[in-house]
Amino acid sequence: MKRLPALLAAALAAMALVTIGGSPAQAAGGCIVDYRVNSQWPGGFSTTVKVANLDAPVTGWTLEFDFVDPGQRVTQGWSATWVQSGQHVTVTSPSWAGPLGEATIGFNGAWTTVNPPPVGFKLNGTPCGTPGSPIPLPPVVTLISPLNGANLATVGAIHLEATASDPDGTVVRVIFYRDGVSVFEDTVAPYAFDLFGTTIGNHVFQANAYDNSGLVTPSNQATVTVWAPAPPAPGTVLRGLVVAGVELGCLLLRPDGAPTTGPQYLLLGGDRTVLVPGFRVEVTGRIRTDVVTICMQGNAAFEVTSARRI
Repeated sequence: MKRLPALLAAALAAMALVTIGGSPAQAAGGCIVDYRVNSQWPGGFSTTVKVANLDAPVTGWTLEFDFVDPGQRVTQGWSATWVQSGQHVTVTSPSWAGPLGEATIGFNGAWTTVNPPPVGFKLNGTPCGTPGSPIPLPPVVTLISPLNGANLATVGAIHLEATASDPDGTVVRVIFYRDGVSVFEDTVAPYAFDLFGTTIGNHVFQANAYDNSGLVTPSNQATVTVWAPAPPAPGTVLRGLVVAGVELGCLLLRPDGAPTTGPQYLLLGGDRTVLVPGFRVEVTGRIRTDVVTICMQGNAAFEVTSARRI
């Protein structure tokens, strides 16, 4: 993000151990899956699968895993509903089951060549770990632009930017959302994008980070107001209240008749002896649509050529 030269130089005065990340239908504190082959014979075997939920009990759980060898299959399951498609197995809680704290289920199976333990355990869609591995942790992500509560001008682009990291792995992608719809996916830091074409009104922005364990974390949300500034015109006259000093030589003006929470103009330059917060002023100059800076985020830049207190 660029900054204005000189004038704005001053700085702003959670057998397999598994973790299940948070989502509306899953346990955020993790779970333990203990897969055991109780007995095995040529062409067949019998298992016990213990699922322990370490977080608040959840209702309507689904456990998934994949057989390693194409010859492995479930022939009869109990205490749950077992469905196999290819090598993928989906196990859903029975209708009579209460909220999941701990459950013991199992199945009889068949095998041909080899019978290794399954892989890719998931509980309610979140990947599980493997025996002996550390508990995988979710990524960390923060949306840093736009700012929550900002008023954004439709001129130019809305700058989207997020920071993301993973404490025990790598971030594989960050997806930006506007009003719940993805608008950009970035796979390399810095995670940033300039978004054009946002309509006038209120919008909610967010970024989701995904790591190499399949865990996802949503960022903070930024609710912003997008508005249309006046067209560029030399000699434009604005009258209103100077409401804040943002930087040296960079102040905000709320025009007469504008609502308290409405758009503001960023005043650049002019006679700084009269551009004082709290004063009502009349300023003459031109609206700048080519200025992008931290100082002006959410405001149209008005380059002052003359000013007087009124």
